[in-house]
Amino acid sequence: MAATARSVVTVERDEERAAVAAERLAGLDNVELLVGDWLDELSSRAPFELLFLDAGGLGEAPEQVGPQALDLLVRGGVLVKDDLTPGRTGPDPVRAFLLGHPGLVATELVTSSRMAVIVAARR
Repeated sequence: MAATARSVVTVERDEERAAVAAERLAGLDNVELLVGDWLDELSSRAPFELLFLDAGGLGEAPEQVGPQALDLLVRGGVLVKDDLTPGRTGPDPVRAFLLGHPGLVATELVTSSRMAVIVAARR
């Protein structure tokens, strides 16, 4: 099914969580729930205008996975990465990739004392 046929495509790799999500999303015709790894599931449905990477998302090797994520976005598309710790010290490969990538315009937003997100637009 093409991404244009749905408003929202969501991917869950954990089968138990996917079952709970399927129950909660039942009856929402504009949402497609996929079970598996986002890298495997989304490439055939791209490009997207919005890509939300929850939890691991880019993992500890964003320089390898990040370009694949960017390839899923249309030019001008927005990528949101959550689950970042505000004021983290030391090396942070995810922040370095998103905030320093020449193909993105990005900013970090602190959403609470324990949470920050990066919002980035593809150039």
